[in-house]
Amino acid sequence: MPYDCECNCHPRFQCQCYTGNEKPGYLTTSPDLNKTTGNMNGVLAYPSSGYRKTCPYHDLDIEKYGSKVFLKARCYIKKTHPGAEMKESRIELTDIIMNSNGVLFAD
Repeated sequence: MPYDCECNCHPRFQCQCYTGNEKPGYLTTSPDLNKTTGNMNGVLAYPSSGYRKTCPYHDLDIEKYGSKVFLKARCYIKKTHPGAEMKESRIELTDIIMNSNGVLFAD
């Protein structure tokens, strides 16, 4: 899909996507990004980088630059407890997020 969703940022990544020409309209869905992105020492990473844990996303934000889409979040560097050090990073989602008849998924 060329990324054409209206993005809203809540405690999770939520998009309103066009359902297509046969049934015009929009659906609001959220892809599961924990299978697609993870936490490698506080930095958002792809599975191919060898990360071993997911990031309980904090200060989640979606940024759009032209046709490119990025997830920005803060992740714990080591332990996940109050007061633990966190790092902010971005990861590109443009080629990972897809719209299938209005349902958004990550692949």
